[in-house]
Amino acid sequence: MKKIYFLVKNIYNMGGDTRAVVLLANKFARQKGYQVNILSLFKTEEHPSFELDKKIFIYNLFNEPFSIKKHYFSVMMKFKKFTNHHSIDLLIVEAMGFNSFTVPALIGNPNIKTISVEHASYFDGGKPFGLAWWGRKLSCLFNNCTVVLTQKDKEDYEMNYKKINRIEQIYNPLDSTIKRYEYNEDSQKIITCGRLVEVKGYFSLLEVAKIIFSYYPTWEWHIYGKGELEKDLKNRIIELDLENNVKIMGEKTNIYEVYKNYSFYVMTSKSESFGMVLLEALQSGIPVISFDCPNGPGEIIEDSINGYLIENFSIEKMAKKIMLFLESSELRKKMAHNTDHNLWKFKEEKIFKEWKELIDEVLNEKKDNYGKKY
Repeated sequence: MKKIYFLVKNIYNMGGDTRAVVLLANKFARQKGYQVNILSLFKTEEHPSFELDKKIFIYNLFNEPFSIKKHYFSVMMKFKKFTNHHSIDLLIVEAMGFNSFTVPALIGNPNIKTISVEHASYFDGGKPFGLAWWGRKLSCLFNNCTVVLTQKDKEDYEMNYKKINRIEQIYNPLDSTIKRYEYNEDSQKIITCGRLVEVKGYFSLLEVAKIIFSYYPTWEWHIYGKGELEKDLKNRIIELDLENNVKIMGEKTNIYEVYKNYSFYVMTSKSESFGMVLLEALQSGIPVISFDCPNGPGEIIEDSINGYLIENFSIEKMAKKIMLFLESSELRKKMAHNTDHNLWKFKEEKIFKEWKELIDEVLNEKKDNYGKKY
């Protein structure tokens, strides 16, 4: 029985990254020969946001979130103590910055194989000499494999790091439980989902909204999520006189259940680790419009087939494409019909097969196959 641990920041948080981890962990937990556990750095709720298989056990290192950088040595020692007292065959590190403490903590413990997963675009990897910056370098040098989510990220890694033990690109999987609904051509509502933080580009969203609702005042734009910018965004909505059109809806666990009520999805992010919400929207049957930010949307959206890719940060171009949808129910229906056009490469079984092949290879390799220096 191979014992696999997923190291995450907070399994109790919502978000596309958490959902992807849960999908993969559940899939392996249901296979013979694997024992799967979650090691969550922090615990902020009583129960995880997404349902885990009953065979998966959750371990929590700390009960309250804090700055890892400021408490680096206590985090490293707590993690080291945990690994010394638990039998672990494979550790999957679900944040590149975590390698800054996992790699030194595992010195002298060469039996634990390690894979780290990049959940940000390469050029959104933190400040020089920060935890994420160091974590990437350490992952490339010491981990058995580094996994990135897009082909562009793989190219960026290979271009910027002279030595990488092994790097693989594997997409996040679709959730096979998401239903595809009959398209609601009468809906006059736009949907956007994500944490209310700077990188999601919500202030740009409001600038776009100001343009489109001056022409189409009967439409609404709903934002699902919570975060540090909620108060500022609500104030900006009032300043722009958009209270009747733009509404912050809060957080919803099963967000894909509401897609059927919306006409199309819009993403205004400055950068993305992948863009799981785009996949969820397409799988639910609604077209999508997104800035072509690094590095996920360009590998998910087929421009003018199942949605539109917009030059990054172009408010005017985004507004014009949205208004094309607002003007034509026939255009929306046409693209809604094509929403499953490009989804084959994200199918759960395909992604699981790629992960299984990688994990089995890593588990079976010898200590120094990739020059590990523990």
